[in-house]
Order: sequence, then structure tokens, then C-alpha cells
Amino acid sequence: MEFLKFLTLPSLALSMSCQTVEINTLTAHLPLAKKVRLCTAANADSSSTPQPKPLLVFGHGNLGGGPLVQAYDPMVSDWVDDFVVATYESCWVDGSCLASGQGDFLEILKVIDYFTDSQNSESALVDPTLPVSISGHSSGARAVLVAGSFKDNPDTYLRSSEFQDLLTPDIYAAASRIGSIVSNHPDKMYDPKQSPDIDNYDISKTPAMILTGSKDRIEETNSAWRDFGMMSVQNKIYLNVLGATHNEPIKGHRCSKITSQFFRAFSLSDSEALKGLYEVPGDDAPFPVAEKGDRNSPEAYGYLACADDETASVPAEYSEFCAQFDFPTLKASSSSSSSSSSSDPKAPPIWGGALQWSSTVKMTNPADSKTNPTWTFDYFYDSVLGAELYKHYDGQGDEVCKKMKGSKNVECWVLNAADGKTYVTNIKEKTCCTYPMHLGMILPDWLQNSNATYAGSQEFDWDGDSVDADEWVCDGQYTNHYVDTAEGERPVRFYEYKGEDLKQWDFVEDSYVEGKPEEGLFEVPEGCKGLCL
Repeated sequence: MEFLKFLTLPSLALSMSCQTVEINTLTAHLPLAKKVRLCTAANADSSSTPQPKPLLVFGHGNLGGGPLVQAYDPMVSDWVDDFVVATYESCWVDGSCLASGQGDFLEILKVIDYFTDSQNSESALVDPTLPVSISGHSSGARAVLVAGSFKDNPDTYLRSSEFQDLLTPDIYAAASRIGSIVSNHPDKMYDPKQSPDIDNYDISKTPAMILTGSKDRIEETNSAWRDFGMMSVQNKIYLNVLGATHNEPIKGHRCSKITSQFFRAFSLSDSEALKGLYEVPGDDAPFPVAEKGDRNSPEAYGYLACADDETASVPAEYSEFCAQFDFPTLKASSSSSSSSSSSDPKAPPIWGGALQWSSTVKMTNPADSKTNPTWTFDYFYDSVLGAELYKHYDGQGDEVCKKMKGSKNVECWVLNAADGKTYVTNIKEKTCCTYPMHLGMILPDWLQNSNATYAGSQEFDWDGDSVDADEWVCDGQYTNHYVDTAEGERPVRFYEYKGEDLKQWDFVEDSYVEGKPEEGLFEVPEGCKGLCL
């Protein structure tokens, strides 16, 4: 995430006024993070009392809490004419909140509860008779979808989750106030490590819009489209902005005005705003729309507005996707006779050629480590358990190990554990910390899930031997290249370029072992509770 680059902001003092409000019920390790940034339109006449407005609650992305929420101010400034905007500063990083960010939805509902309670002085700025709008970015975008499903399915959703004891009457009441939802570059709602109750998840009543971009390489390819398909609500909109990256809400915020328009249409029943949403964006729109076939628009045009009157949906030729659907995934397609396009001579292999395996890797990584660009690590993989372990040895320059306090470039183990968290251990100093961001293990089907294309077969130099190997190419955060033996049984190389700098894994030929790694390798280290900060 690139929040630190945006702390120097253009002056917005003339357009809005912001204050910090402490809310003790918010979740944070430190009391100073239990705050909300509350912004309203600047009042030209300081002697008059501003009229109360409807509330809009915004959820920040991972690593975007605390004072970094100000990075969203340019976007917020486009909303304050119509709304009072409350952005929670708590849950600064996913790892500091409940269940690595799965519980962020509670922050949204606590903020709603606070600002609609007349006993709190700041509530005078909010019109409690009007529905509340909620929006979020990245982790916050996931949080608003969870909150929306909770509002629509209060009798079933989350009732058997780890959050069930936290669902108080005040939390239910806050959820009932939600009028509409905008989810900006959301996480995967079909991933059990990010979505708390997949079996009962559905936004079935509350109007919702999902925003993404064709150059969002942080979220999994087509994940926003699949999130859109998981919702059964009739009034929903999907917008894929051509060229927009994951940080569009900070860098460009070109969708801020259509966000406000959506909220005015569905939370405030503004008929003119509603009408404008059911027109395909023209050349005068502040954003270009991705075409069918672009990243994150696999099956339809990049703008699809669905209505409870099916005939009003636009573009009409894609109205079939207004019904609830499940976008094909690798796990669904891997059991079929062909999981790649008809033009590919082969189906993409699974990572490493097996569900459980290990190998020694020679790492070349000037992209992340200029001073220590080459080293060796042992890699252990168990997709059945849902975990992987990297044993980096002395001289390593791993970007995750750098986050630890203490000696650098010494032996360091990184465990992406089955509980969804990442644990980093300094072997020399016998210290351990929990990485604040969600990393997660490499999925066995990531090539298929990323629509990898076959780049052909050629001879590769593998530890001095010449072998026939296949190469696969797909778009991730960067363009990924995966090379395996022609039989698809063993990995040879993985590489990508971060800008002009190479990051490459070379798998040592004689070190590969197929089968379940040694027992106990993937156990969480004892006493590993503090964050790697």
C-alpha cells in the first residue's frame, strides 16, 4: 500500500472542516487509535448552526488507519456537500483488529451507533431520520460488504461465527440503519481467510455498488466481478475503471462523484440521481470504462447497472449477469476435462506439481533487496493443511524478514500459517512477531485462477542440465512467469519484474521432494503475539 506517499495533501480547508472524535468502543491496541475523523462542508457563516445531514461512514484499507486516513481527504471532499463523513482511524492494520480484519465491519456499526445516539454531542451534525450510507476501500470495502450482509440477514449471518457474542442489540440496530453500500476495490468474499461466514453471506436487499480497476494487481484477477455475482440484490452496479489501480481512491478518486450519486439515489431516494445511474457512462464521464475482456471484466462490459425492473438494466445485453452467479474458478474447472481456453494446448499446472512438496530455492531478488540480492532458502508447502514455510538463511534479504526488529540478514523463517496469519521468526535472536498485512500462502491453483496463458515449450538450463520445460504467463500484481517440466510434474523457475528489477526463484533440481513435509513444521511459534512494526 502506498499511503505514506499521500500525507502531503492539497489544501482542502476551503471545502470542508474536519475534527477528531474519540469513540472508546472502537477496537485498537492503543487508546489513541480509538478515533474517528469527522468531516463536514465548511460553514461560510460561522455564526449559524449547520443543518444536520445524512451520515456516510467510510472504512480505510490495510495500513491506512490512524492519521493516514487523511490520504482519503480529496475523495471525502467530494461527499461533504451532501453528507457528514465519518472515517474510523482504528484497525490501523488488519493484524491489529479482530480476526486479521474480518471484524472491521464492527467498526462501521459502532460508528453508526455513536453518531446516531442523541446523547453524544457530535450527533447534532447528523440527521438520524435518514438512512446511513457506507463505503470502504480494500479491507474497508470488505467490511462494508460484511456489514451489508449482516443487515440483510440478521437471523443467520454471523450467528455461528467468532463474532456472535459481540452482536449486541445496539449493533443490530446500527446495521438496520444502512441504506446503501459502495465497495471500492474489495477483498475476496469467497475466501474463508477474509470472509467470516461464506455459507450465509449474501447482500439480498440493500442496494450495492462495487468499484474496481483494470490495473488493480493487489486484488486477485476477477475477484471483484465474482464478489458482484455473489450478491442477489436486484439494485446493484459494477464499475471497472480502465487503467485504475488498487489505490485509485487515493491517487485519482475519479469515482467519488458517482459514489455520492449512488448514495443520493438509494439512501436519499433522489430520483434524478437514480436516473443518471441507469445510463451508460459517456465520453464526458470522469472515468473511462473497461471493455469486456479487460482485467476484471471477464464476461461483460465494465459498467453494469442492474435494477429491480430487469428491463431497466444497462447495458441490456449483459442483464443476465444481474442474477446471482458464481464466476468459474480453478477449483470448479479443475475437475472438468478442460480448464483452459480452447486456444491453449495445455491446462495450467498446479503450483509445484503437487499439493504437498518441498524444495530448496536459489533466490535472485534485487527488486526487494539491493544490498543482499541473492540467497538460498528452503521452501515447504502443504495446501491440504493450508500453510507454507520459508526458511531463509544467513545473508538473506527477504522483504518480510526486514520488518523484524533486531539483526538483519540473519536466518529468518516466515510461516504463512493455516490460521491465515503470517509469523516471522528471527532464529538467531529467538524472537517472533506477527506480520501486520494479510499475505497468505500461494494457492495451488493460482495459475488457473489468474487466467494464465501458455507461452510455449523450450530448453531451460536447470542446474547445469538442459531440460524441456513449459512456461506460463499471467497478470498478478506484476506479470508472473512460471516454468515447469514438460510433464508438469516439477517446478523449474518462477520470476517476475518489479519495474526493471528481477525477482526470481530457481528451484534446485535434486532437492525437490513430493509428499507431506515433516510433521510440526507448520506449527505457530509459541509467544508470537506482537506485530512486526
